[in-house]
Amino acid sequence: RFPKRAVGVVGFDEGLARRVFAASTLFVVPSRFEPCGLVQMYALRYGAIPVVTPVGGLADTVKPLTMDSGTGVVAESVTHEGLVAAIYEALDRMSDSSEARAIVTRAMKENFAWTNAIVPYVALYDSFFPSRA
Repeated sequence: RFPKRAVGVVGFDEGLARRVFAASTLFVVPSRFEPCGLVQMYALRYGAIPVVTPVGGLADTVKPLTMDSGTGVVAESVTHEGLVAAIYEALDRMSDSSEARAIVTRAMKENFAWTNAIVPYVALYDSFFPSRA
């Protein structure tokens, strides 16, 4: 029905996945449940601004856009209306080229390496087992 406009790929191709992230301006993640999620982290790394629902790891890793901070758009609710409003907000924010550059720069600076997460992780562990500290 849409020749040369859409393609379906069955299976996983890491090179293709990386090219899709690199070519994307926005990356919509409409999860109703997401205990962790890696796709939004990949999107941030490649400068594709995530538009996510406010659940689990998505809400934990995507900082809502404000005037001068944030890395993505978090929908107000896990509904069709909430997601559509978030997409429109993202499109509006990315339409200003200077703001878009600033958002992409912040997004690509995010670092989810364990070296950054280990200190609060150990502190949390120690709070459950104080005799270990």
